[in-house]
Amino acid sequence: MATTADFQAKYLQILTNSPYMANVLKPGRTVADVQYYAYNGAVGFQVSGSNLLVNVPQTASFDTQSDSDFVLTTISAAVQEVTGGPMAYNDNVTLQIQDLSTGKFLFNVPTVMGLVTGAGGFPFVLPAPRVFNPNTSIAVTVENRDAIVNGGAGLVNFFYAFQGTRIFYAN
Repeated sequence: MATTADFQAKYLQILTNSPYMANVLKPGRTVADVQYYAYNGAVGFQVSGSNLLVNVPQTASFDTQSDSDFVLTTISAAVQEVTGGPMAYNDNVTLQIQDLSTGKFLFNVPTVMGLVTGAGGFPFVLPAPRVFNPNTSIAVTVENRDAIVNGGAGLVNFFYAFQGTRIFYAN
């Protein structure tokens, strides 16, 4: 029977030999461990106490773990259109992600949610993985462009999950 250690060893083997992930490994460094990881967060009422008003960008940020690189491979997101309501897909929301340690943006302009977060419960797979160094601050900016939802009061929350791999180096 396979154990967690067996799975981790196989995952490490796949990661280090995968053409998709090959460019994210730091040359001259030995990978000690890898772990699937997700950074989950929200922008909107849950964080700021304010709904996502129409045409008013709101930003929330988080820091990656300090002991490992984080390799972003997929993004998922949903909006909550009314307080206590279900999660929904809404293409009238734009998203911008910025690595605050380098100042670089993931997209050249804020991009419609559906183009970069997937839909119907399926995440968006990045064409190439994106590496964030240890202890990096990442800003997530969301703008609601839907004046009809929630009686014009704006969407309540935007929830996101950045899924990927934490890479721990031995040296």
